[in-house]
Amino acid sequence: MVVVDGIVMGPKHCAFGQCIEGLENDRGGVFCQAHERAHGNKCRVKGCNTVKRRNTQACMNHQREWQTYSNQKKFQTEPGYRRALRRTDNDWNWLPHSIRGQPAHDDNSIDTKNNYFSANKFYCVETVVAPCGIVLAWTLFDKSEGPKKILRFLEEVFPTQDSKPDYVCIDKACTVLRTAVGSHHWDLWKDTTRFIVDAYHYNNHKITDNLCKTYCNPAPEDGSAPNLVIVKEGPNGPYHQRAFNTQVCEQIEIQNHKKQRGGSDAPDHSEDEADDEDEDEDEDEDEDEDEDEDEDSD
Repeated sequence: MVVVDGIVMGPKHCAFGQCIEGLENDRGGVFCQAHERAHGNKCRVKGCNTVKRRNTQACMNHQREWQTYSNQKKFQTEPGYRRALRRTDNDWNWLPHSIRGQPAHDDNSIDTKNNYFSANKFYCVETVVAPCGIVLAWTLFDKSEGPKKILRFLEEVFPTQDSKPDYVCIDKACTVLRTAVGSHHWDLWKDTTRFIVDAYHYNNHKITDNLCKTYCNPAPEDGSAPNLVIVKEGPNGPYHQRAFNTQVCEQIEIQNHKKQRGGSDAPDHSEDEADDEDEDEDEDEDEDEDEDEDEDSD
């Protein structure tokens, strides 16, 4: 079994057209090396080839667009703004509409930006992980995490019939399965692999989805997939338990976020440091008393 998931934390790439090359300058750059040479000194409004004004990223005719972007950029970096965005349950009316609107998970819409003021970002980092936590493969998806992209990626990672896993666990297994059955991909997977939904997301899938219930259940109790379920003895009799950890990708993602926040799992040594300081102060006081006694004896 392998577990597949997309972590929405993609890095930046070139803003020009469909180019996904890395940036020549990661600190404020928006183009790859080739497009920086071709367009670096030009106005960054799409379709304009006029040389940009000094200390701006637009020509004289497009200064209004540049000022609008600059003001929004300053606004986004105000203290507390990013913390407010973490509250996804609120619809902040004072936020710009382009920021409040989140892209759909499989949205393949064409980029509607009319400028190159900022670099583009990959939609997600798609990972293939073993249930034990070892990352087997990863790639970058641009704009969306569609089922066809997932199938093509898996076919690159597992190119032969012998290399294909018995189970592919992914949150959208039923969608991937439907796509595979309706295309040439099914011939590559039907004899070797079963697509199942991870335990967490399976509870949110519709009970009326017969395909998902029949073929994508991560822990069927009817004996159709004995390798996925373990029967154990408990104080109240036998019970079923999942044989594999299907949440491993989410667990890795949580650990990565904690590391990015500065290691929130690191032990707090503040009390130990305070105790050390107190001990040092006590030692200093003892030394001062010894010195006073020596002076008195003299």
